[in-house]
Amino acid sequence: MRKSIIIPAVLFTAAGIASPLLMGLVAENQFTTQLEQMSAEQTAGKASISDVQFNRGYAQSEASFVMTIEDPSTDLPAVSILIESDLQHAPISMSEFGLSALEINSQDRLSLTQGPEDFIAFINDNMQGYFLTGYSRANVLGSFDSVLSSPALDFSSEAGDFNILMDSMVINTSGQLDGSETDFDVKLPSTTIKGTEFSVNVASVTAIGDRYTDTSGVELGKTLMEVAQVSVVSAMGGAEIKNITLSAVSDLVGDKIDTNVHYNVESIVAPLPVSSASYHVDFNGLSVASAQLVQDLQKHLNEMEANPESADQFFNQLISATLQPGLQINQELKANAFGGDWVADLDVEYTGIEGVELAAMKDPKVAVQGIAATLVITADNAALLRTPLAPMLDGLLQQGFITLDNTNLTTAAYLNAGKLTINEVEMPVDSIIDAILLKLAQSQQEEVAVN
Repeated sequence: MRKSIIIPAVLFTAAGIASPLLMGLVAENQFTTQLEQMSAEQTAGKASISDVQFNRGYAQSEASFVMTIEDPSTDLPAVSILIESDLQHAPISMSEFGLSALEINSQDRLSLTQGPEDFIAFINDNMQGYFLTGYSRANVLGSFDSVLSSPALDFSSEAGDFNILMDSMVINTSGQLDGSETDFDVKLPSTTIKGTEFSVNVASVTAIGDRYTDTSGVELGKTLMEVAQVSVVSAMGGAEIKNITLSAVSDLVGDKIDTNVHYNVESIVAPLPVSSASYHVDFNGLSVASAQLVQDLQKHLNEMEANPESADQFFNQLISATLQPGLQINQELKANAFGGDWVADLDVEYTGIEGVELAAMKDPKVAVQGIAATLVITADNAALLRTPLAPMLDGLLQQGFITLDNTNLTTAAYLNAGKLTINEVEMPVDSIIDAILLKLAQSQQEEVAVN
């Protein structure tokens, strides 16, 4: 009986002693896997990972790596970011997230090790050397949570003629360590920049979103960014913009990708004719194959530098994958300007041409037959009379390019099967294309002559 009690007790004690070591192995494996994923993503871009370190201990470990961002095609200096983490991997632990079991907790720090010297000195002098610090956790299944924040900043120049006052920015992220899924939430309460002759204030910036990788390897998700107010005061006058919004949604519908992007500015108070504006674009019906090619565009560009002959092959492949019947680009621009409302609505769809190979559509006169488009522009008549276009209105009305309906001026253009009509008046498409091609040829000749 005594023996049966001792043996499980010994086994349990041995497992307890070994478990921090096992958790350390899990932490190192997760760290290595995450870096491999990041390296694969950065191979096609301008970033690289180096100086990888992982010093594994019994219940605590240290991990770090350097990410360098460099674009040789520009004059911008290379920037290197050092990411350091102090890990705890005891089976039961207490952290900022509370009491947890079988989780790896860390304290994280991000600093610049390469970049503009003045900027690095500024961070070292005013942000304790780290532009972001925080904490994170990951469980044995590979999911993670992270909280990073920037230090609050109150900087004044020695002469006292320049000041930056910035609240702490907080970045919350969660998802999977393999990069297949990420959610984020960013908050920046306020930033004020003052000089002797100007002042800029940005109030309440927030951004939330999620990103996930579909089984096809294409990244999808949604993002919403909001800025409550931006105000500028200078010797030239003042300006105030309220409630700036940017939202984007990308999703898979059947075997096609639909992407919707919306910009909105609720109020503009400035010495400008525009008092509010919004812009919406839908890019629907994009094939997964096209998205995959675009997602790996940088990698293909790198390959083309080594083998220029592959350029034509790649771009023909991209065009063939993109120009599939049903591809749509729908745009709407709204504004209140010169004291009235303006709306421009453009819908374009690629319909294809039955029996015509894509290669044959390099001729613009043939290609235009595979496009259906509608453009409707509406403007307040009184507002239009306040613009530089006012002297042209009578002539445009007589030619039929615009129509007057109550208080609004409207232009409606339709393109279908190679035929173009503007306010029901048919226009010669071939002549318009010839004129555009001639103008392009003349511009190219003038550029060659100058060079």
